[in-house]
Amino acid sequence: MNEAKYDAFLNIFSHSPYTLSSSPTYSASTLSRFLSSFDFNPLPQIQSLVCQLLTKLSSSHRAFLIADTTLLRKTGSRIEGVKKLYDPYSRRVIPAHRALIIVLWTNGLRIPPYVELLHEVKPVDTLILALRKLLPPLKKLFPNLVFLCNAGLTCNRLLEFLLSEEVDFVCAISQGRVDEESKEKLRDLWFPRPEKVKLKGVSKPLYAYRVGEGSDEERVVVSNKALSKKRFEDLYRHRWQVEVEIKVLKAHGLESYMVRKLRAIRLWIMAVWHVVLLRFRSKLEGIDFRKYLLSLVFPPIVVELIEVVEFVQDVAGQCLRYSPFPDNRLVLFLLRNLIGGGSCYAKV
Repeated sequence: MNEAKYDAFLNIFSHSPYTLSSSPTYSASTLSRFLSSFDFNPLPQIQSLVCQLLTKLSSSHRAFLIADTTLLRKTGSRIEGVKKLYDPYSRRVIPAHRALIIVLWTNGLRIPPYVELLHEVKPVDTLILALRKLLPPLKKLFPNLVFLCNAGLTCNRLLEFLLSEEVDFVCAISQGRVDEESKEKLRDLWFPRPEKVKLKGVSKPLYAYRVGEGSDEERVVVSNKALSKKRFEDLYRHRWQVEVEIKVLKAHGLESYMVRKLRAIRLWIMAVWHVVLLRFRSKLEGIDFRKYLLSLVFPPIVVELIEVVEFVQDVAGQCLRYSPFPDNRLVLFLLRNLIGGGSCYAKV
């Protein structure tokens, strides 16, 4: 599959991934064969786009790199890699895939520089490998970078890695962890102010503090910096941005894949990821996303013609709605087929 075909494939996500089954060009079975048979890796295109977006962001503001995992609900024995995983939100075990999402949040702008499907690998191992690639360029662009994550990803190896990379972090940890010096569990310590704790396997003492006291969101967080109570809570509150971005990715079809092979699933996820990045790019450039997406495939004159045709279609539809013809739905159907269908970009 060449890049031109991949760009055309991206257009199916510009409206809704659920239109695939009724599209005259991409049916569910055709798409499954389409994604499973070719040898094409769109990751270099995505990485290039991420680099372009990062250079457009202001480095004067504090930036947050936030990591989290999410479950992609899937049922069916024919879909590869589906496992029974615990869902903390529904508090039950569900069949799903697990994906790792890393989000950069700065100055009110949110960009996902890393999205990966996890299969037979620990999330923290994938996270450390991703951070090895992301942290060096990001620290150059954003000197005030802070890493955030929840207790599900925080472990001794991750904390030791962050210390070795000399990056500031605020991470929630399991309250069952024991302070090596006092031999007490962290959940039994009150932490009225940030206090130093020594965790097993971590070379340097960390500052610990309890946030969200008395609520369902109560957490013990650790950092390499001595911060005030309010600062600890303010920084950790930014972790919610990764949850917002996960919802955005799922709204664009992150877990709506109808393919079965792991390679095809990964390629589907990359396509959704790519479209979310393109939407963010169009937002930065102040242009209409749909027009921008069409411009990737068609020359400017064709894009202008499409806009004119759609305008005529809308006017005709409004006029026919109030026309005296007994069955104006038939007339409107014929008109739409005459000008190329109800969606001018569904057949790209």
